[in-house]
Amino acid sequence: MDLTKSGTRVLEPQSSSQTVRRPMSLIDNPEHLRLRAADMRGRADRAMYPETKQGLLRIAGDYDVLAARAEQRIAGLRKLAQDDARSANAGTLVDQDPDQFAPDLPEHAESR
Repeated sequence: MDLTKSGTRVLEPQSSSQTVRRPMSLIDNPEHLRLRAADMRGRADRAMYPETKQGLLRIAGDYDVLAARAEQRIAGLRKLAQDDARSANAGTLVDQDPDQFAPDLPEHAESR
C-alpha cells in the first residue's frame, strides 16, 4: 500500500497486478482535520455564551489531536511501504559487486 500526496491510498490487490486507488477517509486527512479545528475556533470567537465558546475550543483541540494522530498513521504507513519496497528489492543489489555501484568511495579505494 502506498499513499499519494493527494490523499489517495494505492492498494495492490493480491489476485491482480492492477493498482486500485481509493480516496482517503476524512479521519485520515490531517489537512481536513486542521481546517475543522480552525472552523471551530472561528465559531468560538463568534459565540455569545462562555460555555459555548469553551465547548467549541475543546472540540477544536480534539480536531488538532486527531490531525496529529492522522499524520502519525500516514508516516507509519509510508515507512511500511518503503520497508516493503526495500524487502522486495533486497537481493538485487546486495549480490552484486559493490565496486560496480560505488567505485570512488574511500572505503573501496583503500582496499585495492
